[in-house]
Amino acid sequence: MKPVETHRQLCGMYGEHATSSSVVRRWVFLFKEGCENVHNDLWSGQLSVVNEDLVHAVKEKVRENRRFTITSLSLHFHQISLSLLHKILSDNLKFGRLCACWLPEMLLEEFETAGQYI
Repeated sequence: MKPVETHRQLCGMYGEHATSSSVVRRWVFLFKEGCENVHNDLWSGQLSVVNEDLVHAVKEKVRENRRFTITSLSLHFHQISLSLLHKILSDNLKFGRLCACWLPEMLLEEFETAGQYI
């Protein structure tokens, strides 16, 4: 698919200001070169989307209902991607998935060593 068509589909799905056509062209070039990461690498001075307030807000939503999916949780945080939301849960909050529940990583280790399942 050509970058122009990809840009047209993105704008159709997310609105006309979703991203610029030059960004889409760069993404297509990078993916053709073998890049698989959809997030920019951090360089010196670049601000991260993930901050303490966002991590705290995600933590509060998880406390409200531990039986959530990333997709349902993303409805409350539409400013970030599903993969970044998953990264916040696993890297920042140290949560892991066990069956249909998200649990702190230390509890997962206890369940796995004891052979228990939720």
